[in-house]
Amino acid sequence: NALKEIVTCFDNENVGAATSSMTVYKPRTILEHIQSAEYLIGVLLRHILASVNGLYVTPGPFSLYRTSAILTVGGFRKGYNTEDMEMALRMQKAG
Repeated sequence: NALKEIVTCFDNENVGAATSSMTVYKPRTILEHIQSAEYLIGVLLRHILASVNGLYVTPGPFSLYRTSAILTVGGFRKGYNTEDMEMALRMQKAG
């Protein structure tokens, strides 16, 4: 149902990208616990930034982009390890 829920964000023509709140289901290994903590911190950060009208970078997992928004800013650029951050900043700059 996640895809059905997230695509409704794009009903608003001003939305160029959307991301979901990710969780690790019943983490067992140390790596899963670390990833779970990372996702929880991301959710907290998103709420904090939203309260001050800040920019939240769309992280890699389950982020969706409006094709026209990506094309408007010239598409994803090769050679970046942080393409999600770079794309979010160019989209923000372009409005």
